[in-house]
Amino acid sequence: MRCAMALAMILSVAAGVAAAQAPPEAVSPGARWEPDPGTVRRLTSGCANAPALDTCRAKVLQAAGAPPAAVAFAERTGYTGFLRDYRTANPVAVAYVVYPFRANENSGVLLVNGSPPTIDVDDPRMLDTNDLAADPLYASLLRGNPGLAVFPGDRFDTRYPVSMRTPDDGRRFLVVYQLQTCHACAQVGQATVAFDFAADGRFDGTRLWAIDVDAAGTPAASQKPVTVSASPPGPVELALGQPLIVSLTATAATGYQWRLAEPFDQTVVRFTSSQHEASTTSGVGAPGAMHLGFTPVGRGTATIALEYVRPWERGVAPARSVRIPVVVR
Repeated sequence: MRCAMALAMILSVAAGVAAAQAPPEAVSPGARWEPDPGTVRRLTSGCANAPALDTCRAKVLQAAGAPPAAVAFAERTGYTGFLRDYRTANPVAVAYVVYPFRANENSGVLLVNGSPPTIDVDDPRMLDTNDLAADPLYASLLRGNPGLAVFPGDRFDTRYPVSMRTPDDGRRFLVVYQLQTCHACAQVGQATVAFDFAADGRFDGTRLWAIDVDAAGTPAASQKPVTVSASPPGPVELALGQPLIVSLTATAATGYQWRLAEPFDQTVVRFTSSQHEASTTSGVGAPGAMHLGFTPVGRGTATIALEYVRPWERGVAPARSVRIPVVVR
């Protein structure tokens, strides 16, 4: 389900801002810069009583040696965040942010350079609660964990969020959130939400992609994962909620990666994770592995088709392909 209300609110706010001022300049790697503790103190104590707070903060950053692009990025966050790292994912980009003034969640992720120009993946409007309520695994998890809430996932590791091309040549980001009953409580599951962008960079909304339940959740999730490493001779049989891990050889240094080759029935199984594992041997180009996780969410059949490609190459046949028929009992 598209998060239509969140999209409407974002676009409405973006339209109002655009009418008042020009769009911010595009974020680039040149905006990377982190303040030292002394600069952080000057931003807080030195500007506390300034009549023009933002002007004071900009001057403090300039005096500390921050390049103009870094100052512009800080302005984009209300001078609360600074660009720690950057990843291009055309037509938009991923900005990894450090928030030195926060007591919790000092790392964040922004999707930038699209339309609207900045989307905070941890904006509470991004996750449609109706999507959560309609998911059978989430409902089961909620029954056993009263007070279950959504918290930000890992926002430090620059391998995430996982991104992939959409069928219309846009971009999809799979953003993971933790499901916990309190901020300091143990994680009992995770929600993965797809953030979709059209080929021209226009934000196309969000939808719940998958609920991944830990062993402490439903009985089905406590079953041992099934792992496959090639096209099986017959269907892989799974119980509802039983994880499927597809573990395939991959050499990241060559630019090749495994990705979904075609859509599959998401009412039966959903893609929940993608992780690269570096080679255990030394040497450039040594093969590692890519582990793709899937979770059955409904009874039925589906076929997971994967291809090993360089994502930027068009019209080139995959170097390898795998097809995995799945039956969920």
